[in-house]
Amino acid sequence: MTEQRMATDHTYEVQMSNSQRSIANLEELLRNVEEEKHNLMLDLSAARDLCSRLESSKDGLQRQLVSKALDQEKVSFTCSFRS
Repeated sequence: MTEQRMATDHTYEVQMSNSQRSIANLEELLRNVEEEKHNLMLDLSAARDLCSRLESSKDGLQRQLVSKALDQEKVSFTCSFRS
């Protein structure tokens, strides 16, 4: 082999090694991003579930408030009627 050929082969090997290292780094980055996406989807699902439960609780509390207000009006009306 000539020196030029050996130098070309060495340059090619260095480029291949760098490319393989870059690919490995990108694959690791992709795995990390996919894991983060998965965790974010779990958090989003939990937040949606919490919002749904809070909305149900709010609706129940509003119904109780209306019921108590109606009861109070009845008591107030009864007291004023007796006076």
